[in-house]
Amino acid sequence: MRAAGKIDLILGCGDLPYYYLEYLETMLTAPLCYVHGNHESTRGIQQRARTKTAPEGGENIDLRCVNESGLLVAGLEGCIRYKPDGNYQYTQNEMSLRSLALVPGLVANRCRGGAGWTC
Repeated sequence: MRAAGKIDLILGCGDLPYYYLEYLETMLTAPLCYVHGNHESTRGIQQRARTKTAPEGGENIDLRCVNESGLLVAGLEGCIRYKPDGNYQYTQNEMSLRSLALVPGLVANRCRGGAGWTC
């Protein structure tokens, strides 16, 4: 695992098993930011005789902007709806509205002198 050098941040962009993300976080000793993918169950995943709804130790960044390891990271879970009853799936309008939730964090970051939109 160390052949890659120091890892500063792990980004989980959906649909990865929670145990795998937890393993990476533990072995690489790096923070984990993640969003849920459209193939994940909203009821959780059976793992070692219990139901998990998220990887332990990670930070769900859905609808949020966070500064992690000097990098501004924004998250949107899921995808555009392609099944009527799909988990973490949104219509185009829903996803557009969800993306607007990121604007205050991007503007606040810019006002603090970071990259992003101008104030």
